[in-house]
Amino acid sequence: MELKQLTAKKVRIGTKNGMTMEDFCAKYNCSVEQFSAQVLNLYRGDMKATSQIINHIEANAKRAKPKSMISRVDESEMLELYEDARLGIADAPNELEQLQSREDALMQEIANLESRYDGLRQRHDDYLGQLAELETAYNKLREELITKGNKFDKLAGLINESKESIDDLIASWKQKSLALDEVREKIASLTVVRLEVTEDGKISAPGNAEFSFNEIGSDEWYRELIQDEDTAGNLRLRDIRVLARVLAIVENASTEGYPEVEVEFEVPELAEVYDSLK
Repeated sequence: MELKQLTAKKVRIGTKNGMTMEDFCAKYNCSVEQFSAQVLNLYRGDMKATSQIINHIEANAKRAKPKSMISRVDESEMLELYEDARLGIADAPNELEQLQSREDALMQEIANLESRYDGLRQRHDDYLGQLAELETAYNKLREELITKGNKFDKLAGLINESKESIDDLIASWKQKSLALDEVREKIASLTVVRLEVTEDGKISAPGNAEFSFNEIGSDEWYRELIQDEDTAGNLRLRDIRVLARVLAIVENASTEGYPEVEVEFEVPELAEVYDSLK
């Protein structure tokens, strides 16, 4: 592959899949400097975010088990294909694209919060260690009581401040995690539509108020079914009309960003004919 084919999503997936700097450079036929410059460009010049990504990639090389570079690259490509198949919809509605962008943003924000949490947690532990050392020195060196006492008070204040910061970060992390779960649930509801067809011919899509019931082409389906006695010969004209409407709605939905439509009929004969036409 060429370096210009590298995207932020591919960097994230490859890093998560254990790819090292050597793997990325081999896959995209570039040097370490060229790869680092491209990552910086993908993250819009954000040196902090770029540094975190590069550090993660370098850490992969330290903890990776002996494994061929080709195997790691293949696994990354398979993971990219899986996420593309799960999330990629060619002509998806604008709302779905916005939700997916929001999902990526929330994931990045949560990663940043976790990184800040680790730093504050380490700083908090360092303060506790220093405090313990000062308490011992305070008991042994009475002549330094005033100086050591002042430093003790300062460190106690820093510990309280860091603890408050940690509590704030944990609360923010929980809030954004809940938001991420809600976004993912809404994405799932927008990509799979379930239609219910009642015995009296009413068609509805429970749980998807934004779904468009586009019946363009139902007349053509109706004429075709009327002429096909082998398929629909045992159905009433009213049932044939309902079936024609359902077929048109399903056909149009696939071109409007809904790749999967499930249909449930109250009339078994309609379900059998529909299944035979799929």
